Amino acid sequence: MKRYMIAVLVMIGILGLLNLNGYGAEPMMAPPKEGADPTAVLLVEQGIEQAKVKEWEAARASFKLASQIDPTLSAATFNAGVAALGMGRRMEALDDLERFLLLRPGNPEGQRIVSNIREGVYSSHTAAGAGGFAEFGFASLLGFIFVFAMGAYEIGATFPPMETKEKSFEKKRPLTEVEWLEERLAAAA
Repeated sequence: MKRYMIAVLVMIGILGLLNLNGYGAEPMMAPPKEGADPTAVLLVEQGIEQAKVKEWEAARASFKLASQIDPTLSAATFNAGVAALGMGRRMEALDDLERFLLLRPGNPEGQRIVSNIREGVYSSHTAAGAGGFAEFGFASLLGFIFVFAMGAYEIGATFPPMETKEKSFEKKRPLTEVEWLEERLAAAA
């Protein structure tokens, strides 16, 4: 059981190094299929495709243009905020997402992200999708080192040095009273 716990700790450390345990990209909002300007809808869809490959600047530009064409298209405003968050621009993201909440009051996803921005959950290193080795952050590195060191220590403490005797691989059974007494007498002699 202890080995499995150590393996889990080491995996968490590796995920920390890869920043897979950090904040991933917030989900984009798909535009409505009807009732919106078709050009704005196409721009939102284009922005979503750009965001999928983390082209945040281009995606944000597409979303902003879509929201200028159709100011009632809430998906464009929401996605512009998520793209700003992806670039680490929290204040711009907060502005866009608050504007989104004016269009769609009570939206739980928008409220959650706005709340997280206000509470400082997102930083420039943990922005939506920022990730990557260069941006994983010092805390993630320290976490990885700590977890890796603990795992290495536990593995070393769990497995004693290998014995070359065949006896070390035998499964020991409890001693009978006679065997125990014989062992004690032999040790005392």
